Amino acid sequence: MKIVHTTGSMLSEASGPSYSVPSLVHAQNCLGAEAELWSVESDPVSKSTKSYHRTFEAIRGVPVLSASHYSPNFARAIKQEQADVFHTHGLWLMPNVDPSRLRK
Repeated sequence: MKIVHTTGSMLSEASGPSYSVPSLVHAQNCLGAEAELWSVESDPVSKSTKSYHRTFEAIRGVPVLSASHYSPNFARAIKQEQADVFHTHGLWLMPNVDPSRLRK
């Protein structure tokens, strides 16, 4: 089973999700799932998560788009991805909205 977890930010200042979401993805991989973590902002990816963490560049310079973490490459990847499950972590940011909007 292919699972893609999406979140707007994996910056360490995002607090809980920057620890809990990678831990969940790692556990799912250990159980035999093919799980990935996709985010728009991230601290440098650690060696332990590098194999399953994909980071996308957000649009800069357009306040409403950058504040919502909009990334055209993220949206394009969501459209093309053949995952069985998209699990979003968070609300109101485009990496949380795009999976349901683009994959209905």
